[in-house]
Formats: sequence, structure tokens, C-alpha cells
Amino acid sequence: MEKIQIYSPAKINLYLDVISKRDDGYHNLEMIMQKIALFDTLTIEKAQGISITCSDKKIPTDSKNIVYKATELIAGDYPQVSGARIHIEKQIPSEAGLAGGSSNGASAIIALSHIYNLNLTREEMCRYGEKLGSDVNFFFFGNPFSIFKIVPLLLFSLSKLLDLTFTA
Repeated sequence: MEKIQIYSPAKINLYLDVISKRDDGYHNLEMIMQKIALFDTLTIEKAQGISITCSDKKIPTDSKNIVYKATELIAGDYPQVSGARIHIEKQIPSEAGLAGGSSNGASAIIALSHIYNLNLTREEMCRYGEKLGSDVNFFFFGNPFSIFKIVPLLLFSLSKLLDLTFTA
């Protein structure tokens, strides 16, 4: 596979509790998050080097972009990943608290794993997600409604432990 298009969903926080501040300046959080039917679309294809374009001109397309950072992390660990040409079609408003950037970073990791046949496990993807942001790893879980506790190097879905089922 040389090219992939992936939908990158927004999410809302239904509950957020700041537990404590960490030494790195971030916070330990408990959250209830819900994916919603608002998506960015990422088109990613194999390329030499990393190039990003975006329909929203306010979004950086250089090394400040989380998708760029995700691609750099994976390319640093897998020599066969020579880069990617990426277009982000934005529908999620930026800086609106809907985790558009975090979702885009997670979607890039998933897409790169597919087009480069890396077969990354969820655990491996989460290791990259930890380096990108506190809510990136939420997007690696298939369930649309999750309760997460975020502390350094720990992210788990309590809904699986409690065997909760939610229907719309």
C-alpha cells in the first residue's frame, strides 16, 4: 500500500479532573471522553522526507505540527520509513478543545503503520502517543466511550475493566 486516507475524529470531555501537577509541567488527569461525529481527513502516502499541507492555513505544516512529530518518531525507529507526504483536510476547529491535533497525531501513527507494514500493536502506538500529548492514546482505543486515567506512562480504559456498554 502506497497511500491511505484516514478519518481523524474529534472528542469531547464529559468529565475532567486535574489530580496533580507533574514535574514536567503537565498534569495527571482523570477524564471521561467521547468521540464525536466530526472528523478531519488525513491523506498519507509514502515519500522521501516529510511534507505536510493543510486546508487550514493557521495550522503549522513544519516540525511544530503533531503529525510531523509523529512521523519523525516512527521514521527514527524504523529505517524503512523514509517519510510521508501528508495532507490534512480540517473540519475540526483548531484550539477548540476537541483534540483535533491529538487525533491527527494518532491517525498518522495508525496510517504510517499500515502503509509501511509495521504492524504496530496498540501498546507500541501508545508509546509514541505518550511522547506527543496526554490525550493522543485515547484515539487508539476502538470503543467510542471511555473512562481514562492519565498519569505518567499509564493509560487504561476503565470501561473495559467494568464491562460497561453504552448505546446511543
